[in-house]
Amino acid sequence: MLKALARTGIITQMSVILALLVLFFVTPQAGFISDGQKLHLAPFGEWIFNQLNLFPVLAWPVSVLLLLLNAFSFNAILIKHDITPRQSLLPSAVYIFLMLFTSGGNYLAPVLISSLLLLFSLHSIMDMYGKLYPYTRILNATLAIAIASMIFFPLILFTVMLWISFFTFRINAWRDWVISVLGIVMPFFYLALLYLWNNNLVYGLKAYEQLWYELNFSLPRLNVQEFSAIALIGFWAIVSASRFLSDTADRLISIRKKMWIISHFALIALASVLLSGSSMLVMLPLIFVPVSAMMSHAFANQRRGWLHDLIFVLTFAAIMLNRIYF
Repeated sequence: MLKALARTGIITQMSVILALLVLFFVTPQAGFISDGQKLHLAPFGEWIFNQLNLFPVLAWPVSVLLLLLNAFSFNAILIKHDITPRQSLLPSAVYIFLMLFTSGGNYLAPVLISSLLLLFSLHSIMDMYGKLYPYTRILNATLAIAIASMIFFPLILFTVMLWISFFTFRINAWRDWVISVLGIVMPFFYLALLYLWNNNLVYGLKAYEQLWYELNFSLPRLNVQEFSAIALIGFWAIVSASRFLSDTADRLISIRKKMWIISHFALIALASVLLSGSSMLVMLPLIFVPVSAMMSHAFANQRRGWLHDLIFVLTFAAIMLNRIYF
């Protein structure tokens, strides 16, 4: 079933995306954050959340728009770097399917804005390959990571993804390392100036000190539906990642290294989500980005697709239980 979908044309895949969007609209969102529970947002993330609270009618349309921007932007990045076929929307379809396992609009929008920034960073990093002077791309990548970490502080870990890419692409000039540090520091420097201008510097320092202490691996309690969905998605991701990584040996060096970058993205996203503590379930969309690339690749290249079909049916059932019974 999924292998057949991977071989279909763009019109069929677009029809699947539209069907998933209808399902996204008509079924209720899962309530991962209960009333009174704190979502661990950095100051910029709190500002976005508060703005959506002021205009609750806009929260859902904004989240859907951001969802589509993430889905099609990532699909375009994969096509641009020759990781997925040009006439394919399968990664977008898989991403939207996984996004059925998400929380409500007010909580979803800050995560999707962070995800969009990280996608820009991912594109900038992959575009460094073969460039003699990748200074602009390094600066763009680090600026995007820094701004994303102003929404969810654990995303500062994505700086490690950039530094790993230096070794992957054999970028070893000292200027590149200095620019990467400057790109991370600059947004926080201007944020400190903004706090200072408004006589809130002490408040800002205390806010980030609190965010630092909130970094932990204390996972939230999961009910049966949540655990089942996460376990199935996790198992499916591992099966797909093994196929994705094993196929890198048959690709051109440029494509192979960019596929490694996507796997690095997945690992850093996993670490960031785990460090977010009780906000873990809300931040799952960050993992869905690289996982959708791995799953779509596995669908298209798997010799026997029955395993993926079986996992898909079970995962779909688990996700819909979370949406219907919340």
